[in-house]
Amino acid sequence: MTTPSTRVLVVDDEPLARERLRTLLQEEPGFDVVGEAGDGITGAESIMALSPDLVFLDVQMPEMDGFEATAAIRRMERDTGRRVRIVAMTAHAMSGDRKRCLGAGMDDYVAKPISVKEIDRILVQVAHSRTISSPNAA
Repeated sequence: MTTPSTRVLVVDDEPLARERLRTLLQEEPGFDVVGEAGDGITGAESIMALSPDLVFLDVQMPEMDGFEATAAIRRMERDTGRRVRIVAMTAHAMSGDRKRCLGAGMDDYVAKPISVKEIDRILVQVAHSRTISSPNAA
């Protein structure tokens, strides 16, 4: 039995960043980009509409930044009992940013532009966690 593709939502206010990430993900087996959003508000709403397994979420966006969007997503999850994996993205990687992102409820952190190596690392982690949590896993 094959594992279904990991459903991915990309949330970034920069269209070129979304396009680059979508292109990287399309080249990787096991990822299916099911949606994109250009701001945190739309991103949080898209979680409920699209039920992704994984969200790449830009930290710095207008309207609602990645921290606020994560808080909103985690509040919504209390009602559903489902938890989506959130990977924070930032172009301004500084000391302490990773800890701040994880402390805010995000599951992982990558610096932009995201490399193929980082995509592969995340794919391995997601595939491993999905195998462990699968009801058919023995």
